[in-house]
Amino acid sequence: LYTDGVIDARIAGDPLGEDGLFALLAGCRGLEAARIAERIEQVAIEHWGGPVGDDVAVVVIRAREER
Repeated sequence: LYTDGVIDARIAGDPLGEDGLFALLAGCRGLEAARIAERIEQVAIEHWGGPVGDDVAVVVIRAREER
């Protein structure tokens, strides 16, 4: 789950967008949920390139496999 401040974050005028977020998530495979959230927040803030212009919030839920 994420707020619009994540996908609306812009670098050089181009938003991170859902495609950018999905590409980022693909590279997070195997990481712990907290690390995934930290990475998404870090990239969104980098895309703002200065003061964040919107809320940036992320919740990562990791499903466990049934055994």
